[in-house]
Order: sequence, then C-alpha cells, then structure tokens
Amino acid sequence: MQTELYTEVPARCLPIVYSPEYNITFLGLEKLHPFDAGKWGKVVHFLKEEQFLTDDNIVEAREASEEDLLVVHTRRYLNKLKWSLVVATITEIPPLLFLPNFLVQRKVLRPLRTQTGGTIMVSN
Repeated sequence: MQTELYTEVPARCLPIVYSPEYNITFLGLEKLHPFDAGKWGKVVHFLKEEQFLTDDNIVEAREASEEDLLVVHTRRYLNKLKWSLVVATITEIPPLLFLPNFLVQRKVLRPLRTQTGGTIMVSN
C-alpha cells in the first residue's frame, strides 16, 4: 500500500500532529453532539498562547486517503458514508440527514479523515 501518512518529523518540529481541519464546525450543528468538536483547536490555541508551541513546530496532519481507510474498513462501509442518513446515524447528529452529502463530506467526514490521518502519522 502506498500512503503519504508515514513521514519523518523534521528536527524543528515537536512530535505533535495537528491540522485546523480537525475542528468540525458547520452552522452550529457540531453543538448537537455531546463531545466538543473543536477541542483540538482549543488545545493548540492554549499551547500557543502559553508559548509551548508555534506554527513552525507542529507537523501538519494529512487527510487519510480512501486507500488508507481500506486497510481497516470495507469498500462497502466507505460507500455507505456517501449517504447523509448513514453519517447522521453514525455521528448521532440527526439533522445531517437533511444536508446534501457533498456538504457532509466536506464539513464532517473530511475533518474525521484528517483526524485519522493525523493519528496514523503520529503512530509512526
């Protein structure tokens, strides 16, 4: 399998992988979920404010590709995610059901794929 998620941490960077893409924000729908969908950004903001981090010493997370996801998920499951109803059920955010899937992909699943990519990157 070819992936871009295994990368060396440059000497100037700390072994912290993050992307602003991690944070799920869309018309306030993220507030319907019991977990804070913007917690990663808040943590990074705090660490920058306290001068523990700068943009220069964070490794930018990459989005997991379909090929990366197929290591642990079936193609059938990934195809089901093209239905907003399925994503609404999985995420426990019922109003997602009414959104066109291209928005669900962009505003919900892309951040989740980037979080997955970051997890794989940091595990290397």
